[in-house]
Amino acid sequence: MAWSKSSPNKGELFPEDVIEVGAIINAYGVKGWLKIMPYACVGLSGGALLSTKSWWLFKGGNYSVERVLSSKKHGTITVAQLAGYSNRDQALAVCGSTVYVRRSDFPVLGSDEYYWVDLIGLVVLTMSSNVLGHVVNLLDNGAHTILCVEYDKVERNGLITKAERLIPFVDTYVKKIDLLTRYVMVDWGVDY
Repeated sequence: MAWSKSSPNKGELFPEDVIEVGAIINAYGVKGWLKIMPYACVGLSGGALLSTKSWWLFKGGNYSVERVLSSKKHGTITVAQLAGYSNRDQALAVCGSTVYVRRSDFPVLGSDEYYWVDLIGLVVLTMSSNVLGHVVNLLDNGAHTILCVEYDKVERNGLITKAERLIPFVDTYVKKIDLLTRYVMVDWGVDY
């Protein structure tokens, strides 16, 4: 493994479309395998860890590009073997690294399936085209995903502050997603 020198120009090493998808949390066994905690379940964008053959790692201001020899799902985590990692000490040296994958290498989704990263930043509209805010995050509460929608709230004193709406990401409330024109239409009131 060869770490690059710290560089103010992240683009020199990272392609423009890399997305942070997980973190290396520990070594796995004694033969250089790694444990990676995906930021989404392995069936969703965690699957990008399984489908790509190159990962970009970041730790302590340093970046490296690593070739993936093998990766597989292991419960809620992913385990992987990278080229050049043959013992536990080498694996432990990269613990704490964040893992990036090219967005273009993510697995193709079926209709009505979306990667969270593609929803962040979309405008959220009511059925009557009132703007509720912008998607700033998504959460998984175990039962379903929740859209975190940020909006400007006018306080009684006239000051504008940021506030958040939490909208369940289920068919009952989410009626349409248009990635091309960048909006989500929801059946949700402006006063909820």
